[in-house]
Amino acid sequence: MTIQKNYCTVAPPFDSKLAIRRDHGVSVVTWTGGGQVQRADRVTGPWQTLAAPTSPWNVQPPIPASFYRVTSPRPVNLYVPSSYDGKTPIPLVIALHGYSLDGTWIENNFMHLQPLAESRGFLYCHPDGTSAVSHKRLY
Repeated sequence: MTIQKNYCTVAPPFDSKLAIRRDHGVSVVTWTGGGQVQRADRVTGPWQTLAAPTSPWNVQPPIPASFYRVTSPRPVNLYVPSSYDGKTPIPLVIALHGYSLDGTWIENNFMHLQPLAESRGFLYCHPDGTSAVSHKRLY
């Protein structure tokens, strides 16, 4: 976690390793560390997040050439009001916004909730949108 003024960036530790081997027509996918395992029919995607697999995971891919990857958890920007003592529960507001948009840009140009979070005493999170598309801003 890094803290800058009243903002902290929360990022889970991430050090993942992925291995795939074929065993009698079955793919055996193993990994260590955090993140989500995804599969695609092409290296360019589209990528499908696999529902809660555990390592090792035996899979019969739908096509002979399947691609797998482990995605890293994305960091989240969290505004912490100066009155927060760390002991008293306070509300958390999360700014959910459009596909692939940058959370800081949304806050600075549209939402403007940071001053309200400071004056009303709530935690304020404005994450980036999905990373399924490169972060090309739509403005």
